Amino acid sequence: MEDYFTKAEHGTVILDHIHLLPFEMQTIISNMLDRQRPDIRLIATTNAANIAEKVIKGEFRQGLYYTLRQTHIDIPPLRECKEDIIPLAEFFLQRYSYEFSRRIKGFDAKAKKKLSLHTWPGNIRELKHAVRFAVIEATGDVITSKDLDFDNPDTGPPPRFTLRDDGYEKARIIAALHQADGKRQAAADLLGISRVTLNKKINKYKIGTTYG
Repeated sequence: MEDYFTKAEHGTVILDHIHLLPFEMQTIISNMLDRQRPDIRLIATTNAANIAEKVIKGEFRQGLYYTLRQTHIDIPPLRECKEDIIPLAEFFLQRYSYEFSRRIKGFDAKAKKKLSLHTWPGNIRELKHAVRFAVIEATGDVITSKDLDFDNPDTGPPPRFTLRDDGYEKARIIAALHQADGKRQAAADLLGISRVTLNKKINKYKIGTTYG
């Protein structure tokens, strides 16, 4: 942990989902910040509404809590920021069009309406995945509503990962790895193949740890 803070000198360290850190790790970080006072910008994120209660229960270090809470920014969920959905979707569209070498110009009107009406329980991560899949699946140069498919917690992820001999096998593997947060067995399950087969295809396409 100290190495990360040292390498980030004069830079930024992001502690994602800080409420999930084990108490022992909280202690290490708290002591390091108090003892070394590194010259860094420290950003901690959490989606836990009850982190203050964790402090009261002794599940989160009080000192670390107040150190991190010197400046507090409350970011509302995507469903409460409807005006941001289309600009974010267009940003991800440009990103993945370039990544997958697709010439996608934009979203048609029905696709934009579908994006705006969705409640986005998975927030920006869900939006990012939805646009990535749409870029992979699109048959034309514009994303239509049929290209958009959202995860449903009741039925599981959409059948977007099925491998087909259509020139986009590598893209589907990368998308599955992203969805599974790099866990190969979970990605293999999404693709409907064995982990052994997935490993062979990862080697075949020279897919690195960053899935690029």
